[in-house]
Amino acid sequence: MKSTLVHLGVLIITATFSFWANASDSFPIQVDIRDITKQHLLNLNTDDNLYIDPPMHDHMKFKCSLLKLNKQKIFCELNNSFLYDNNNSYPANLDKLIDFRPYQMTEELFYNLYGANKFYNLEKDTNLTTSIILNSINSNFNEFNLTAVIYFEGQVYFLNFTVLHTNHDFKTIKTANLKSLDMPFQMHLDVGLLDAALLLNINIGEFKFIKVMPITVPGFNYELTQLKTLPMNKEYYLSNSNKLTGTHSESFKQRYEPDYYDGLPFLKILTKNNNYFAYGFHGTLFSRPLERGFLSTGCYRLKPKDIIELYYIYSQLKHSKATTITHKSLPDGFSHPMPMIKKVYSKAKHPKDGPKGADGLTIMERVYGKEVPIKSLLKQ
Repeated sequence: MKSTLVHLGVLIITATFSFWANASDSFPIQVDIRDITKQHLLNLNTDDNLYIDPPMHDHMKFKCSLLKLNKQKIFCELNNSFLYDNNNSYPANLDKLIDFRPYQMTEELFYNLYGANKFYNLEKDTNLTTSIILNSINSNFNEFNLTAVIYFEGQVYFLNFTVLHTNHDFKTIKTANLKSLDMPFQMHLDVGLLDAALLLNINIGEFKFIKVMPITVPGFNYELTQLKTLPMNKEYYLSNSNKLTGTHSESFKQRYEPDYYDGLPFLKILTKNNNYFAYGFHGTLFSRPLERGFLSTGCYRLKPKDIIELYYIYSQLKHSKATTITHKSLPDGFSHPMPMIKKVYSKAKHPKDGPKGADGLTIMERVYGKEVPIKSLLKQ
């Protein structure tokens, strides 16, 4: 099967794309197209106090006729085509390896309503595509460069392909060679605190893959002068993926204690000297939807589908360590369409030497109805 996969794309095609000037503003680049929801395309306002990440498009097709701008209609049709229809718009179907459609609605439903661990058994390899990334759009807004991330028989594959929009339909016109994590690769995670976003970087030789994910970032200390987070602009790394033993110094394949981790992966952050922090990357708590804002105790929370994707990629590392750096902001041009919560944030309930919770972590409390106090962060 592997040799068949490697030969899926026989011809390596190099293409140059000219960007529509406002594409990154209206349709964020380097994001999973499933994250671009009906609320985003229709420019619906969300409540400042709480944003509930919805199941994909309310599990109904977009009514593209509701959209006034032609570019939005085209993107609406792209979403519908890839998420709900099988109009031969995908790359070559090989034993349903790259047949995305059957999984999307069920997958998103379980992610949002029941928690990923009710759907996935991480002890078993899962044949499932978890991402279709929008890389670029041409100047005519009719050619979309995409990357599919595929999980198959315990391996991770990347496939670049291009679809052309003509006559309200999409056709795959270019497919590059399949890239596998068999070969040595590098994995790096950039956290943007003010963006509440994570930038995943994968390098496999000359192949580069980038994806932006929304996250929950840490809340504030008792004095509201700084976030309860890792030192900024210093490189750390994730604990060795070959030692997923579940101890305090290692990462968890599935974490059930405390139970609010819901059986999702927990990727521990370590210093270069193997000293571990109390912090890591993990999923949402108690199967709740992701809240994008300053609301965690110190860790970085991801959507269940995103932490599972990170785990599958991270678990393939053999020749290098996954590194991570926390920044004040991500580089310009990287954004995510999910709205941030503007008038709710978390802060330590007690000063630094005050009591801790039963899990040994800082006791946090939520402040409602006030703007997030980021002025002190902007000065750092």
